[in-house]
Amino acid sequence: MIRGLVFVVVGLFFIIAAYHVNPEEAGGIAEVFDTFRRQPFGTFLMGFVAVGLFAFGAYSMLEAFYRRVNPVSGTD
Repeated sequence: MIRGLVFVVVGLFFIIAAYHVNPEEAGGIAEVFDTFRRQPFGTFLMGFVAVGLFAFGAYSMLEAFYRRVNPVSGTD
């Protein structure tokens, strides 16, 4: 769910950037976060995305630590 929301947010930024094509106005990551923060509920969405990415990272670390892969033997 959270990954989907992150993909939607990133996709929307790409669509907005494509619509406002002007290479002279290209900025860095600081401008992206400032623009995002100024949107309605922008601070809430940034926090929600951050918590979701943290949770997904923790899940991935736990899965990598506890998952066991059994090799397939070729003598069947």
